Amino acid sequence: MPKFLYIVSFFLVVFIASCTDSNSKTEIEKSNIQYEKPETSNQVIEGNEIEYKLWYNDKIWKLHGKKDPISKTIDQESKNRNRLLSNTSNDVYVSIEETREISSYEESFKHYAKWIKRQGGQIVDKEIRNVNGQDILFIKSTVKSESKPLVSINYVLTNKSGGVSITAAVSEKLFELHKLDIFDILNGLVDHRTNSNTS
Repeated sequence: MPKFLYIVSFFLVVFIASCTDSNSKTEIEKSNIQYEKPETSNQVIEGNEIEYKLWYNDKIWKLHGKKDPISKTIDQESKNRNRLLSNTSNDVYVSIEETREISSYEESFKHYAKWIKRQGGQIVDKEIRNVNGQDILFIKSTVKSESKPLVSINYVLTNKSGGVSITAAVSEKLFELHKLDIFDILNGLVDHRTNSNTS
């Protein structure tokens, strides 16, 4: 299986596992910057069971159907409800995964950090961001791959309905080229419960 699919399908397994172990606390700084859904976003994905929306621009991103071979691959790797998007050049893949389990951002980060270290990767940035009025866990990491180093960007939202993880994966050398588009789609993440007036 391609390494980027391994990354995007494994992140939520770590997210779920974090619910079972909460002995130590990891402090994550909170950003003062407020991030908002881009005005160019014209399509929306709504959660299957978790109360969220993800807005995106369909001129940049393609939502893969369940019958697409690439979607079938990621479905086989995850028991969680998920969706997959790619950009027009197929350089960036974005996975959306839901869980009914609820975990703190600190515990989600702690378990992800352990996993990424075991994979020979490293976390290069982390913080709690205010995205459309809601606290979101942001993690940027690099992962070694057999063919090329990858950058993984994660946004994690938890609310009373459960959690959703949005993971973007791209080769390290193409990250700067696609960085704005990646953060545009990630910043389209909206929590229904606190943003009922966001359309």
